[in-house]
Amino acid sequence: MEEHERTVQADLGDTVWPDLGSPDLGSSASMHHMAHPDRAPHDVHDALAPGDLFAVVELAGFPRFLPDSAAADVVSRCSVSQRQMTARAAPAPG
Repeated sequence: MEEHERTVQADLGDTVWPDLGSPDLGSSASMHHMAHPDRAPHDVHDALAPGDLFAVVELAGFPRFLPDSAAADVVSRCSVSQRQMTARAAPAPG
């Protein structure tokens, strides 16, 4: 895949975007982090070649893969594990 993809680190809130060449662009759960989300679609449009596609995915919440009953159990077990790990790493002064 490395020969087909490259990563460009950029602050898309900047006024001027870096040269992206002819990119395939996608955004997943990031538009709400942009400094100017109202301007971003226009900037993306300007970066695309004619006929290119830009896909945006914004969710109302994080996806859930467990039913509520199982999720509560997982959260509870993770909390216990996290407290135990913290206690081992930083025991209480005494």
